[in-house]
Amino acid sequence: MNLKLIDTELKYLKCFSSANESNNAIRFSDDIIPDMYSHNLTYIKQPISEEEFCDFIEEEIQDSKKKGKNFLNVQFNFDIAKVENCIKNQNCETTIYDYFQFQIEQLDTLVAREDCSIKKLNKEQFEKAFEFDIRINGEELGMSFVKRRYERRSMVYLAEGLVDSYLCYFNGKIIGHCDLFLNKDVAKIEDFDVAPEMQRKGFGTTFLKELVSISIEQGAETIYLITDDADTAKEMYKKCGMIKVGEKIELIYRFQS
Repeated sequence: MNLKLIDTELKYLKCFSSANESNNAIRFSDDIIPDMYSHNLTYIKQPISEEEFCDFIEEEIQDSKKKGKNFLNVQFNFDIAKVENCIKNQNCETTIYDYFQFQIEQLDTLVAREDCSIKKLNKEQFEKAFEFDIRINGEELGMSFVKRRYERRSMVYLAEGLVDSYLCYFNGKIIGHCDLFLNKDVAKIEDFDVAPEMQRKGFGTTFLKELVSISIEQGAETIYLITDDADTAKEMYKKCGMIKVGEKIELIYRFQS
């Protein structure tokens, strides 16, 4: 696993959450939106034995309960087989995410539409961008949560030197949005969304090509994103020349606080 990608993941998280680091883990927390899994998690830095893993999880669950939380999000980059038996004995939801890296030499082969535009989010676009997020995610996540999440994340988007949010426009309307984070010569693409009715029409490829171009202009030599099997854009990423270079495991434990 490329250590630069892991370092970029951790620095991206630190844009939204405070981090408390110990010898074997980093605990991320966001007091503004404490019920958001991706802002509140424990990252295990290196492989540990199955017995150590089981003890660690139990301690983390008890600590979460003391803090009044009803979930624990644990992530790591080592082989899940090392702790698989322990996971089977726990009530948790397991997701395996794939790291996909763009092959920069493929950039000129991507065919882009000329009838859409990509713009970086600013204060004037905020309300329209929020309306798009509600339309795309409101039914699944609930309007209240999407509103709180967007307000929280926009605090970072509108700050200088952290994470940028980009919008894709077609006929004057927002049809896509995405995060872009630069960590030295590594660029991370995150939350890549294109409106369902606009998918498989070349807009996703156009959006991705522009984000890659922006990353290269800003000094990126490595450009990647993370996806899972439920991501409808996964096949598009592959067709655009992205290749799998690693995995990340996420375990979600839910319990009564």
